[in-house]
Amino acid sequence: SRYYKRYILNCEVDMLVQAYYLFKFTGAALTAVSSVMFGYKLRKRLQIRREVLSAYKAGFEFLESKIVLDELVLEECMKECGLRFFDKNPEYNIFSGFKDILSAGKQTAEESWVLAVESVSSNDILNDDELQLLSGLSTTLGNSDIKHHSEHIKDVVQKLNVLIDEAELKLKKDGSLYIKMSIAAAAVIILLLW
Repeated sequence: SRYYKRYILNCEVDMLVQAYYLFKFTGAALTAVSSVMFGYKLRKRLQIRREVLSAYKAGFEFLESKIVLDELVLEECMKECGLRFFDKNPEYNIFSGFKDILSAGKQTAEESWVLAVESVSSNDILNDDELQLLSGLSTTLGNSDIKHHSEHIKDVVQKLNVLIDEAELKLKKDGSLYIKMSIAAAAVIILLLW
């Protein structure tokens, strides 16, 4: 009976030790996976930013090529831009947003553009300078001066080229850095918990 009690006690201790190590291994695995996923999420945000800026550039180039812009044609051009360039990231589709607001008939082209820019700003992909650049087009849209349209849109496209190059560089430089840092952070946390 005494040996049996000791045997039961030893079994219980062994089970507790196994549970303890299982808990540690599970915690370490979850920490590693969540840290790496966080790094990939940060990298994905950089990719999306680059893609969105490239889509805006392509859309503005398309608009500039169809520069006969009175408000009716403007709506159709914006609709076409939205369909052509934003199948990947529709939540950043400033063109369709503008078209929907303008077609409601309650705002001018200028007000509609500002509201469309504000709607994509809530997604926190674009920085303040980029949002300001996009907002600056509000005074051009709906203006009947075709030469003014073309010059302003070309200027925005050139600035977007610079921003796209910067976004590409940041993705190459910081994208892999985010993943490496998340792996390092996971390793430190696991060592501290172990």
